[in-house]
Amino acid sequence: MIRILAFVISIAGLVGCATERFGNFESNAPSGLHEGIAADTIHHLEKIYPPAQTQFNFGQSIPKSDRFGMLLVDSLRAKGYAVKEYSPKQSVSGTGLRLQYVVDKPSINVTDLYRIKLKIDDVTFTHAYEAKNNTAISAGAWAKME
Repeated sequence: MIRILAFVISIAGLVGCATERFGNFESNAPSGLHEGIAADTIHHLEKIYPPAQTQFNFGQSIPKSDRFGMLLVDSLRAKGYAVKEYSPKQSVSGTGLRLQYVVDKPSINVTDLYRIKLKIDDVTFTHAYEAKNNTAISAGAWAKME
């Protein structure tokens, strides 16, 4: 019985590690932070994925309360990107790149440090920001993980 319980706990732990959560987990961040991160994210994406030639298919729902997510969708469209918002009834496959994001605080104990993590298909980009004077100040360079 103990072996079965240990096995079940082990499998549950592995599943938890393999399941990544996406979304904005910092809805109470200082004002201006989401605007600054969204603007910098668009600037970074423009360097890699040309507007008017790229379609982003969101792989997550974006609630109206998600300031960053709403800014990202609106800004992508304003720059000329095709954007397909997430719908649980429709497949995200087809043309375009699957886009998901996380806005959170890194696990280190530093106040006013925030992170954006973009997952575009199988490539992940991440960048840290410091919240100062109601804006987002870059706290390093964009990193790419494949």
